[in-house]
Amino acid sequence: MKTPESHGICSETLEKFVKKLCSRRIPMHSLLMARGDDIILNAYWAPFTRETLHRQNSVTKSFVSLAIGLLIDEGRVSLSDKLIDYFPECKDYNIDTERAALTVEDALKMRTSYVAVGSGHWVRDRQYGRIKNFFESRAVKPNDSMFFYDSAGSYILGCIVERLTGGPFMEYLKDKLLLKLGFSKDSSCIAGGEGFSWSDSGLLCTSEDLYKVGRFIKNGGVHNGERLMSEEYLRRATSPLTSTSDMGCDTYGAHGYGYQIWCESYGGFGFHGMGAQFMFCCPEKDFYIVTTADTQDSNDSRVILCDMCRDLIEELGEDKPIAEDPKAYESLLKTVSGLKLASMPAGVKTDFASEINGKRYILDNNPM
Repeated sequence: MKTPESHGICSETLEKFVKKLCSRRIPMHSLLMARGDDIILNAYWAPFTRETLHRQNSVTKSFVSLAIGLLIDEGRVSLSDKLIDYFPECKDYNIDTERAALTVEDALKMRTSYVAVGSGHWVRDRQYGRIKNFFESRAVKPNDSMFFYDSAGSYILGCIVERLTGGPFMEYLKDKLLLKLGFSKDSSCIAGGEGFSWSDSGLLCTSEDLYKVGRFIKNGGVHNGERLMSEEYLRRATSPLTSTSDMGCDTYGAHGYGYQIWCESYGGFGFHGMGAQFMFCCPEKDFYIVTTADTQDSNDSRVILCDMCRDLIEELGEDKPIAEDPKAYESLLKTVSGLKLASMPAGVKTDFASEINGKRYILDNNPM
């Protein structure tokens, strides 16, 4: 690992960043920063480690997009293909015209015809057939009209990949691409409930894995001088093809969406996963930030983290060495080595805790 100073960044700046996360009690699991080919910060909050295969939640969608892109390169999928054509067993269902006309590109851009109502979830709602439910859902807006975050559409894309390749989409990706980048061999995706991977949420990999993929995309699909993927697809995948801002506010998630990849305010792109699983890339400065955490019950924490990352990226200078500062670097390493998972402050008690502690719970049957 190179020093931050070797890439124009002060160790003191990064230590302040880490300490601010801790002072805000954001439940971080890891924080990685890199510039070019070099990692300059690799921090883990115990018990998480560099080797931890972390649940990446919706970052999974970006990986499904890469798999679709590879199949397009092979001529096995087209952006204009109708989703229903890959599921002939569903053609006899009660499908409306908008749902029947949905294309691969509609799903990639999150511009499908369905808008979910309420806070339902396929596991909680015990939807044992997500494919059937997707196609039988009533259209509430025209296809390809506006952004709506449709996880089920991402799942359908993953199912298409697995039907065409005959196995888990992550095995296809590893064989075609990821292992060549040095991706974790034991990475995987959690299985879904009907014979396919949970391809909108179940990716398990390390923080360094996300950095390697981000760098590959930034490099336009070339690794070690070898072209592994179409530059044109990756360019579109990271371009703001769909507006994600209803009000024009300059805030988290409001800078557009490509093909299952988010666009960022500084001209970059990112992977976003529930709970603050992020990979941010600023191509202009060749800078990367990867985070894993568990902020599922705290939208404020997620916004604070994103704002901190954006501020750091926007304040970066050129990628030129500055004077080494051994004392500051040693202090940074000491801070990083002592990180532990944030927990509730000592002495916090609630009546509800006494109701649930010491009890035995049995889960109902569910699709997982």
